[in-house]
This record gives sequence, structure tokens and C-alpha cells, in this order.
Amino acid sequence: MVTRTFSAILADRAAADPDEPIVVDAEGTMTAGEVDAAASTLAHALVDRGVRQDDLVSVSLPNGRDMVTACFGIWRAGATPQ
Repeated sequence: MVTRTFSAILADRAAADPDEPIVVDAEGTMTAGEVDAAASTLAHALVDRGVRQDDLVSVSLPNGRDMVTACFGIWRAGATPQ
């Protein structure tokens, strides 16, 4: 059985079609490329602040682009959103 991380799935989608709409909320549409880039930026910031593999990171955001970006950034940092 092959398993893939959420982060890897997003990265593959962004590489295959960076303009694919991934998030649609009240602020508009975010593409796979935009979510992927924002997640990478957040992941680097989290790691710089001491987040490590398998850490739990609490998220308190309403549904929307910020929540999606936060979860993908946390997964990309190797942690788990809570």
C-alpha cells in the first residue's frame, strides 16, 4: 500500500496544474499554486519557530483560505493540525 501525505498531494496538484482552483471562499478563489506557495511559506515559519515532526499545532480559524493554508502549512512542516 502506498501512502502519500496531504502536502505531497497538494505539491503534485500544484505542479500538474498551478491554476487549478482549490479553495473558493468569500474572498475569492485560491489556486493550487497559490495554496502550495502559501503553505510552504507558513511551513518554513513554523519550523523556524521550533515546530518539529509529529508536533501538534492548534488552529482556531473559520473555514476558508486561512484554515486550508494553515493545515497544509502544518502538514508540510511535518506536524499535525489540531
